[in-house]
Amino acid sequence: MHYIRLLRSPMLDTSGRENRDATLSLLLTITTDLGDAFLNAGAPVQITASIYSGTSKSPTELPLRSTGSTHVHTVVGTWQDGLRVLKVKLLYPRRYLKEHVDVAIMPGPFNDDKSRHVMLDVKNTGDVLPWYRAPEEKNVGGIVPVWVEINQGVPSPDTCLRCLPLECDRDGSIATLELQEDIGESIARHVWDAGVVTALFLASGCKSRRQEVDIRDFMPITNQSPNILELGCGVGILGTTIAKLIHFAAEKQGLKLDQPTVLLTDVPEAEERARSNIERNKKTSDWQRMAKMEYENLDWDDGKTGKFGPIAASRFWDYIVLSDCTYNVDSLLSLVGTLSALHDINKRNAGTGNLETGSKVILATKPRHDSEKALFELLPAAGWGHELLKSIPLPVLGSENQVVELYLLQKGRPLLQRALKRKVEDPFSERPASKRAALP
Repeated sequence: MHYIRLLRSPMLDTSGRENRDATLSLLLTITTDLGDAFLNAGAPVQITASIYSGTSKSPTELPLRSTGSTHVHTVVGTWQDGLRVLKVKLLYPRRYLKEHVDVAIMPGPFNDDKSRHVMLDVKNTGDVLPWYRAPEEKNVGGIVPVWVEINQGVPSPDTCLRCLPLECDRDGSIATLELQEDIGESIARHVWDAGVVTALFLASGCKSRRQEVDIRDFMPITNQSPNILELGCGVGILGTTIAKLIHFAAEKQGLKLDQPTVLLTDVPEAEERARSNIERNKKTSDWQRMAKMEYENLDWDDGKTGKFGPIAASRFWDYIVLSDCTYNVDSLLSLVGTLSALHDINKRNAGTGNLETGSKVILATKPRHDSEKALFELLPAAGWGHELLKSIPLPVLGSENQVVELYLLQKGRPLLQRALKRKVEDPFSERPASKRAALP
């Protein structure tokens, strides 16, 4: 996928006449999740903008127009092949200078090489997961919008926002995922592809009865107060998604939960953004359906030696989860060591008579280079079994298609009683839906 990013802080100029609109200036780029390639779509990509005000339950949308435009609703910019940056100037109505609003910057309709009208905006399950599209609907790849927060005429100087509605129940329930990420070109503290795809995949598993995705196959829940720990959380996309969905996932499996908890962990540099996103999602309209969320610093170089904070060390972890954490091969040995140390914690905290003394890990990754395969050589050597649960195709606009893979890692007593009789070969992948390594 590609992402619209802000390269610098938005600037809002209110110096004009009081009866004239203010001017919002943005410096944008469109890149891949790691920022290692700019969008070259083969055709122009239009950019649109809208202000959203009011409450999250009933927001009011106002399309914005660029300076110099005479149209009420128009394209505010056009991304052409070869561009690295795009300057956009928007007319900003003065009546919003005393309100808290969000400005959404998103791709407009796109005409592909066969002159078909294609929507590129990644905002729901059907925009990403192939089995939700009709055969005639082509997925050429998506672009993730960005949101600018403006509070009483002052744009947020350091952060922008990603919003992802998670359709998680057949009755139409939506869990709104809101994540702040840093403004600028760094790859740290941003959402990445595997996290976005897995978030939508897990949400669809809570809602769907399709055999391609059923939450019972990917996250069985047997404990009424499950504990989930996320490693390398970054902005917290996977852990926060699970916190939002876990009650729906349990109900899909006929279980009512008491007090589920999700612990986000990462290096200290990620703490501020992770904690702010925890607090932000506690304030959304669906917060009453969330698991309890906490944060604790955890460097894998410490974890592999058994050095953990008091929260991580004190509980039995029903699931350890991580996404987009295998691209740096230099850290793989520390990662496997940390997983094994957490397994030792689980053995200590399992409790007398508890048969569930093993450990389960859900790993979401987008393979980027062959050197990442070293992880699957290190795991068996450390006593971990692994199984490919799902391979999800990920079209990329103007480039070769990619894939997001979901793995189950296990150590100790085999715990996960998956409904294998319901599992079929994945019709959307050339790879088999299940690829097993022997469990210890």
